[in-house]
Amino acid sequence: EHSALSVDGVIARVETAPALGLDIQAHPIGAADIAGIAGRPVLRGDIELEGRLHGGLEALRLDARVDGGDAGRLQVDAMAGLTSTPMPWTLDARTDALALDALLVDVPEPVRLAGVYRVGAVGTDWPEGLDATVHVAAGEQVLWGEPVASTRLDAQVSGGVVRVQTFAAEHAAGRL
Repeated sequence: EHSALSVDGVIARVETAPALGLDIQAHPIGAADIAGIAGRPVLRGDIELEGRLHGGLEALRLDARVDGGDAGRLQVDAMAGLTSTPMPWTLDARTDALALDALLVDVPEPVRLAGVYRVGAVGTDWPEGLDATVHVAAGEQVLWGEPVASTRLDAQVSGGVVRVQTFAAEHAAGRL
């Protein structure tokens, strides 16, 4: 089965200050099609996506739900300020249960996520052209085969240096 993409909506003020209001549905995004684009296998199976791309180019937003079938679901909210240099951007991902090893070919060991993962940044060029804040608040997860009862992380990234403000993790071996 090949990928199927449906886009419905409006692009207003195309010649002056474009503003989008697009509903996007991909049922499915075929693993074979992604492998053809990437030149190698990426997904272990097909996924589905439903979302909305909206706003002006100065703060274009994507609100989407990715369904990986048995691998789980992921809610993604993102923003990119496409008219600014360096570009401001945010990524907010939430899941109750997502098995990355069941979803992605390049994740060979068990990785099961459950939590909120946020990045707010300016710039995209690593290391000098990226300043970011990172926040993770996760419940029970499996990270490279190791069960972790909870994780909390707050960090800053600037000039290639990561500064951790808060880190806490609970594992069978102890708490940090």
